[in-house]
Order: sequence, then C-alpha cells, then structure tokens
Amino acid sequence: MEIKNPILNIRQIFKKNYGFTLLETLITILLFGVLGTVATVSLFTFLKGAANTEVTKELKQNGDYAMSVMEVTIRNATSITSLANCSDIGTYANFITVTNPDATATTFTCSSSRIQRGSDYLTNSSVSVSSTTCSNMFFCRSVLGVPNEVIINFQLDQASTTDPLNQQTFQTKVGIRNKNY
Repeated sequence: MEIKNPILNIRQIFKKNYGFTLLETLITILLFGVLGTVATVSLFTFLKGAANTEVTKELKQNGDYAMSVMEVTIRNATSITSLANCSDIGTYANFITVTNPDATATTFTCSSSRIQRGSDYLTNSSVSVSSTTCSNMFFCRSVLGVPNEVIINFQLDQASTTDPLNQQTFQTKVGIRNKNY
C-alpha cells in the first residue's frame, strides 16, 4: 500500500490559485475603510460625550458649592442689612449683606461673572454666571417690614462657550432662622 503525501495533494488542489484577484482586494480595502470610519466616528462621539459630562460635572459642583455656602450663611444670619428697601413685594439685587450671629457682616456679590463672598470666589474661572441672572441673583422679601426670606437664583455657563447644553440653573429659597428684631 502506497502512502500519499497529504501536503502534495493540497498543493495540487490549490496550485492554480496563488493570490487574490483585483476585485477581492478592492472589496477587502472597502470593508476595512468602512469599518475604520465607523470606529473613528464612534470614538469621537464617545470622547465628546465624556467632555460634555465633565463640563456638566464642573458646573454642578461649582453651583452646588456656591449655593450651599450662601444658603447656610443666610439661614444662620440674624438679619439682612444691605437690602434696606426689601419690601413685602420684594426686591431684586446682585448682592446681599447679612449680619452673622457673631455680629460680623458677610456680603455675597455677583460681579465679573463670578460669585463672591467678600473677596473670596465661590466659583472658579472655568464657569461664569450668566449676565441675565447676575443682576437679579438675590430676591429679598419681607414680612411686616422685616426682611426674612431670600430667593437665590443664578445660571452657570461654561466660561469658554455659550452652548445651551453647557448651562445649569440653580435656585433655592432661604429663610432667616435667627431673626434679630
């Protein structure tokens, strides 16, 4: 019995097909091109989404921090001293000064598109307060002539763009707990 070499048989079968045709090569290049384009678009979409998430996180952190500092300070204040014309109807302003329990004063201001407590900034330079909300950031309302409620309202934007997707609005109502009549 004669043993045939299997490698020889395979070579004989494929002896006539030594390469790819031009059509097969073009189809392969086309498929790789389409797959590369889809992968590139997906990558850029993912990176843009990650960047937008980072901007949104930055806006939220800045706004939440500024709001919490103002809220705690106003809530624990004994009086609102800067808005003397705070009426039953209410008064809008871009700053507010409160008297603290230790008889010192704290002023919150919206100036240069940033929120300040005295000379300290509560927001960093990567975000800015919208100019439309900066001038009317504080709304003071009094009951029987004594200021006791402040509404804080502001909108933060990413400093380098005006894209509406990169904006967040913050609003809260704060009542003075330690009224000093």
